[in-house]
Amino acid sequence: MVYSAAVVIFVTVLNSLLLIESVNVIEVNECPEKCYENSRVLNFLENQKGLTIGECPCVKAPGSSDCLSYDSRIQATSIEEALYQFPDLINYANDNKPLVERRPALGASLQRITSAESETNNVDDDYSCESIECKSCKALIVNGFAESAGINISTTEDVDQSYCQNKRNFELNRSKNLQSENRHSSTAENNSSVADQIVNLLHQSSRRRRDSQTDNDPQSLGVVTKIGCDYRKGDEISNGWTGLCNLCWQWRKLPDDYFPRFLNEVSCDDNDDSCLSGFGGCRPIFRSVTVLRNLNQTGTPDWVQQTISMNAACECQVEVGTSLHSLVVK
Repeated sequence: MVYSAAVVIFVTVLNSLLLIESVNVIEVNECPEKCYENSRVLNFLENQKGLTIGECPCVKAPGSSDCLSYDSRIQATSIEEALYQFPDLINYANDNKPLVERRPALGASLQRITSAESETNNVDDDYSCESIECKSCKALIVNGFAESAGINISTTEDVDQSYCQNKRNFELNRSKNLQSENRHSSTAENNSSVADQIVNLLHQSSRRRRDSQTDNDPQSLGVVTKIGCDYRKGDEISNGWTGLCNLCWQWRKLPDDYFPRFLNEVSCDDNDDSCLSGFGGCRPIFRSVTVLRNLNQTGTPDWVQQTISMNAACECQVEVGTSLHSLVVK
């Protein structure tokens, strides 16, 4: 019953991170056709100049006169927007901060449902990337995508991407140290003997999980870069509850004919995908998101609406028919 309750609570916490809040959608003006003519479609993995914001952010679904609205916590039209808007979905100690924090303007509040404006210059002002922190984090993401795609990028600017990672690690360690004052480590140590007895009983009556756990996973679209696998199973999430799987924070870049092109995801740790002392397996949980795809990139854009899958969480699962499965269903 302890394992079963932990599984339910952990999944509930992760799923709650990605629920879209009930907010008003921003009203937008009509998007001019010239916006598409001036759109940058160069692949930033092949051309460093393509990293600057130039792509028209207003894209309309078939039969709609409004720009596509999307949740800016999990979807973005550019790397710059993602740097400022994508919360770190796995670091509870760090209050799920984005890679780059923007100083809030007086009287302004961030919208979690974004509808892109028709003028590109407005986006440039909102998501400018002139600071050392932003340039470093941008280089970290770009190089990560390039490595995943097997592409070598010769960076023209002298940007040290380690600044971003070092700053992030410093903030995470500081937050975890502050949180550790209230951590229930003594309770875990006292219950270790009970856990050993449970594992011994399971060894006698149950077989371990199968090695292959991802046969039915949806095929990945685009390229992925893992920013960090900082959440370790057993770490406290909040109020004395803990997760059963290691978690990784990753971003996905969809092909250039998709809009929006960037996704904010949670994935399992490829280096440690076991849970419950090896009797369970950590498997990705997917959710559906709506995107647009351009079927005509050589002429007038022909956008069609599509639904794709993205990594939303990582869940500890057990095989049906095992002794541990019997414990879960009680």
